[in-house]
Amino acid sequence: MRSAWAWLALLALPVYFATFSNGAALARSVDVIADADTGAYVRLLSEWSIERRYGNAWASPGRSIGDQSQEHKIKHVLVPLACGPVSRWLATLGLSPLRAAMLPFAVLGAVNLLLIGIILSGLQVRQAVIVPLVALTAVAPYQWIYASVPESWTLSGTMVLLTIVAVIRGAPRAAVGVLVGVAMLNNVILVALSAFAALYQLRQRSGILIAVRTAAATAIVAVSVWLLALSVLGQYDHDLRPDRVARFLLFFPSLLEGTSLAPWDPRLLRVSLEQWLLTAFVSSQHNVRLAGWGLGETWGQSLVGQVAIVTVASLWLASGWAWYRGAKDPHVVETPGALPALLGLGFLMWGALHLLGPISMFLYSPALSPLVILAAGVALNRAPRRFDRYLWLAPALVLPAAVSQIVFLESYLR
Repeated sequence: MRSAWAWLALLALPVYFATFSNGAALARSVDVIADADTGAYVRLLSEWSIERRYGNAWASPGRSIGDQSQEHKIKHVLVPLACGPVSRWLATLGLSPLRAAMLPFAVLGAVNLLLIGIILSGLQVRQAVIVPLVALTAVAPYQWIYASVPESWTLSGTMVLLTIVAVIRGAPRAAVGVLVGVAMLNNVILVALSAFAALYQLRQRSGILIAVRTAAATAIVAVSVWLLALSVLGQYDHDLRPDRVARFLLFFPSLLEGTSLAPWDPRLLRVSLEQWLLTAFVSSQHNVRLAGWGLGETWGQSLVGQVAIVTVASLWLASGWAWYRGAKDPHVVETPGALPALLGLGFLMWGALHLLGPISMFLYSPALSPLVILAAGVALNRAPRRFDRYLWLAPALVLPAAVSQIVFLESYLR
């Protein structure tokens, strides 16, 4: 049982790599499925060079694949830095540009499953809880889809999980700051990870003032690392200079699909939370974007979707019940303060991403939804052990809906 979640991660890797293996359309365009800019990433990785300008990232409208490749080079430069050399090497072995770009993300998807298991083990969650939760994550649509295509949010999820590992293992504050700074090269919004060190520190009853100082110090190191790295990279492509990146990040929201509703409109809040907490784990809809009000379509599509939605919602409710029930149980072995820290980070990041694009929360799920799984694992560790066997109902009942969604997407790509 102790290594079962590791075996699940290894078994998931070839499944992710095999998914969409016939999706040649993914290399030719963007937003083909699930809002993933696959075509832009395929070109960015297959032709990777730090000095190359792929297009005009500021172009609007009528943006070409090259323009969007340059956009992602600016916003998510860690992706080509980490995956570009690997993709180019894989291409020399005979893989097509698309397949060579897909494999690193399948590996990252498997790594993310491993990291979830490592974190939950480090938080003293029993293995009987960890394994079914890792299995649920492995078949969740957000994980399955974005581990099967080139997309920066999968790497963002990796950086979120690596930062949590560093914090719970007691890494020095400066080291955590450096890690967060590297994460910001993939997505600047990950500066929010600086808060996790402070939130986790509160479990030591060190006081709010000390926690605030911790968050500020971590953020200062992170931003310094981010600026230094961009200053170096900007010597090769001036679009990567810190001032140019900052200007583009302010310009980029104008390129996003807008909505007439205010961010605090209850309808947007509802759809944003639905995508984060439910659609990320349950989707069986005839909608290739998997964004917006997709939960209702999953519910109306079939009994399979309804059962899966009820299952995941029941799991979150059971997690809350287990946490409340076991609050004073002296026999529970746990890491104090872990749940509030995880939930605090989750809602902080959700709030920031909600302001960026509430109807695209499914796209952001690889960085957000693992936090829900981690929080559920910590909470369910308080449940009676006889409850453990019922946890396997979650992946078992979610899998048919996930397979249905993947089959639909694959048929669309053909």
